[in-house]
Parts: sequence; C-alpha cells; structure tokens
Amino acid sequence: MDKIKVGVSACLLGQNVRYDGGHKHAQWMTDAFSEWFDFQPICPEVEVGLGVPREPINLVQVENKIRVRAVNNPNLDHTHKLHLLADQYIPELETFCGYIFMQKSPSCGLHKVKVFCEDGENQIGVAGGAFSTQVIKNHPSLPVEEASCLADSEVRAHFLTRVFAHSDWQKNVLISPSVKSLKDFHRRYWLLFKAHSEPLLHQLDQLLADANNSNNSHLLNSYEAIYRDCLAARPQRNNHVAVMCHVLNELEPLLQAQQVLNLEAMINQYQNQLFNKSKVIEALLECIKVSTKESLLEQKYFEPYPSKLL
Repeated sequence: MDKIKVGVSACLLGQNVRYDGGHKHAQWMTDAFSEWFDFQPICPEVEVGLGVPREPINLVQVENKIRVRAVNNPNLDHTHKLHLLADQYIPELETFCGYIFMQKSPSCGLHKVKVFCEDGENQIGVAGGAFSTQVIKNHPSLPVEEASCLADSEVRAHFLTRVFAHSDWQKNVLISPSVKSLKDFHRRYWLLFKAHSEPLLHQLDQLLADANNSNNSHLLNSYEAIYRDCLAARPQRNNHVAVMCHVLNELEPLLQAQQVLNLEAMINQYQNQLFNKSKVIEALLECIKVSTKESLLEQKYFEPYPSKLL
C-alpha cells in the first residue's frame, strides 16, 4: 500500500528540535496514523538556521504587522526567513495531501499563538504562526490541522476525509487526467459532497454536464478548486439527514416495508439528536450490501477513510 504524504511539525514525531532541545512527541498520532501516512517532518525554525537549543521566539505586533522576534533580543527578526522558507516549499507541498502542525508555536501554530505588544511584555491577542500562515496562503485548499485538535473525533474525521479524498484525487485523477477519470471520482464522492455542501455539489454537477465542451486542463483545475472547497465545509446534521433520506429512497423498492419503517425511525431519531449518526449509516450500509446496489456500494460517504483511524 502506498502511504499518503502528510507534512508534520518535526517535534510531533519526537525529534529533538524545539528551542529547549526537547520534543513534543504526539505518540497517539504516530500510533494511529503511521500505517497510512508517510510523515514528512519539517521544523521551520531549525531549517532557517536558528539551531538547537536556541533562544525562544514570540509573535510581536509592530505597526499593525505581526513579526517573529527573539524574546531576549528584539533586533533579531525571523519573519522574512520563515515566510521565504514556506515559499521554497511550494513545489514539495503540492505533493502533500495534508499537514499537521504543532499548536501554540510562533512558527507552526494555526489558531491561538500568543501575540505580544512591541516591547514583548504583555499579550495583546492571538494569531497563526509565521510559517504555517504562509503555507496556508500558498496552499489555501491543503487540509491542515493542529495535533491537539485532532484529539477531537469530529475534527479528526473532517481532516481525514479531506486527506484521503485528496489522495484519491492524486492517484486516480491527476495520474491519468481525463473526463472519464473525473466522472468516476465524482460518482464515488457524490453523496459525500452532498453531505458537505449541496450548493457546491450543484456546481460540480454543472461542470461535468458541460465537460465534453470544456478544455480538460481548465475543467480539472476548476473541479479541484470546487471539490476542495466543498469538503472544507463541515457537514451539518441536516445535510446528513438529506443524504440518508436519499439513500433510503433508492433502497426502498428493494426492502421490506418494516425495514423501511425502521430506517425512517432511525433517521428521524438522528435528526432529533436522539441517535448516533454512525448507527444509522451502519444500518443503511447493511441494507445496501444485502441489496448489492452497486451505485451505493461504491460511495465514499460510507467510509471516506479507514474506520480504525477514528
């Protein structure tokens, strides 16, 4: 099995690259993901020459701009070097299917890195790290998350869905781009797209309806941008209910009346937050397997990533 290339802050893999010479090994992450992910470790602070150990750095607001400065020597500004490094990684990151960053890091944090006033004494806000922010600017559709956030099952599910979909895209569309490979991909992900964003699914449907009259390169680029935006949207409960009802409508002619009633009751209970989504999907999938309805059997909605990862 070819592993999926995923970038990761090197300290999360147990590499001693932090400012104090230590690491932040996320053992649970490597235990859970290593079977499927080919981790690509990057420590931007080491790569720009700050060394190990090194003087710690902070985010500092200077004239409405956020800079990366040494804590004990404000004259040492590393912002440009970290941005430039992210730019140098552009070609390599095009081959990544995701990136897991170290939380709270002035270089790698995504969300709540402390920002200090210019004299470095008081915290005045939060922001993203200098390297990670530039990575996202260069690759806005790359699935990214902080390691600490992946402990949340919903966050992890969303991240994994996007990573595995992009791996599928790379292996089955980009490797042999054609209208056929694109339509095959779309068919497999149709229900998943519906769960994430019906308006964007309609855009994808329309693109493929006009596919025979389109330039293949333009079509692929347009489709990729929309499908990534679609999966970036977090699916809401009502979206899942719509997908479940769609599946049930397709299955109804193949099921006994009592089976239909049971599934309808489960979907209603899920809609009213009285039932677990996975139980409804499990019941629907069991009926699909018995009915051997191929158009539903191939849908990635039912298993967008290996279930043991969650």
